[in-house]
Amino acid sequence: MKRSIRIEDDLLRDIQNIAEEEHKSINQVISDALKYYRDYHYMQRKATLINDQILGIVKAVTNTAIQQINARGYKILSELAIQQGITAAVLANNLEIDRNELSVYRLQAVEALKNSQRLISLENLVDEL
Repeated sequence: MKRSIRIEDDLLRDIQNIAEEEHKSINQVISDALKYYRDYHYMQRKATLINDQILGIVKAVTNTAIQQINARGYKILSELAIQQGITAAVLANNLEIDRNELSVYRLQAVEALKNSQRLISLENLVDEL
């Protein structure tokens, strides 16, 4: 269906530039712009639920952030557990330690943590207190 509209000269030049960049006709660019505005108008005024695609993206981003935060937290808590193991070993050795033994204590603490066969997490730590 053929329709006529009035467009300001500046806007028409912008539309022509977009059409050239996108390798589309001016009509296609205007039609796409009107569809975008229609969808925007609907989402702003009539939509009562969040679009499923948007919800999926938000959930994916949130899950990724949670995994990254947990990974960092596990790393820090594991290092703290190792350091605590070293401290306990030093204290058990009556505070007499040389530099070579410190690395041995670290290896023992790492091995003890591995043998526990569980990750140390903030949730577990809070539950145990």
